[in-house]
Amino acid sequence: MADRKVRVQSHADSYGKVTPEEWLLEGESLAKESTDPEDNKYMTFREDFEWYIVSGTLHGVFKGHCTKCGLGIDYKIDPIIFYDERNGEAV
Repeated sequence: MADRKVRVQSHADSYGKVTPEEWLLEGESLAKESTDPEDNKYMTFREDFEWYIVSGTLHGVFKGHCTKCGLGIDYKIDPIIFYDERNGEAV
């Protein structure tokens, strides 16, 4: 049981450090081994954020995909607006 916990934690820690395909394959492998339904609750939705700068302006993209229901989302944040939380003014 301890070995499985280490593998599940290692899988969770690899999020964003390996390709989405690698992460999902490892998650599916762990899910197939599991006898505890609580083990795999977090593995159904993959989220990725991309940040990039073009001509000095910060842009972002959010992507997500659910392996259980097939829901997917691509959302572009263009451009990113920064604001001061103390007064709500753009900076």
